[in-house]
Amino acid sequence: MTGKSASSLFDPRMSQAIRDADLDGIRELVRDHPGLIDSWAPGGSCQHSAAREGRLEVLKVLFDLGFTVNLRHAREGLLPICSAADGGHADVVSYLISLGQPLEVTPSVCNPLLAAISGGRSAECVRLLLDAGIDAGHRYKGGPSGEMTATAYALMHGLPEIAEMIAAHLAEGDENKQDETLKDAYRILKKQPPMKQRRILPSEENLEQDGD
Repeated sequence: MTGKSASSLFDPRMSQAIRDADLDGIRELVRDHPGLIDSWAPGGSCQHSAAREGRLEVLKVLFDLGFTVNLRHAREGLLPICSAADGGHADVVSYLISLGQPLEVTPSVCNPLLAAISGGRSAECVRLLLDAGIDAGHRYKGGPSGEMTATAYALMHGLPEIAEMIAAHLAEGDENKQDETLKDAYRILKKQPPMKQRRILPSEENLEQDGD
């Protein structure tokens, strides 16, 4: 299924039902209001909300009801797998991978690997994405150092164990290559200014506060 974009209005009752994991309530709302399928709110679609909150059973119901698996956020272009990775929800990431969510790494669109590092801080999400074949060796252009890698990104976020996991994956058993990957990451890191920890995607709580 292609990556459609959400464009319809969102019903706040659906948002509450997703939070409460009210599966019967979700089915009833969609039955009475079919336009809810692939609708969107400031934080994304129903799919994005469920993925961000780690509601695996909700996602399964949504897709059974006809919601688009690879729906992109109308503005940012993010896929639900980014929301799941940002929340550190490995079970949801695994499920979305099994459904064929695109594993894109370009910084202008969904980047689940970087989301799993900076938002989810989840070694298990990173492992799942690596095993699924995401491009962990991509070199991103721009920023203070002029470049960035996923390995350096993990170090920048204070996650050396994830950096080592990525380096080992890229090395494919070659210890010298693993060492070179880590050295390259530390070289990039030295060019970076000190950073404050932040989420790359908004939480449901943040969205509510912004709307007050």
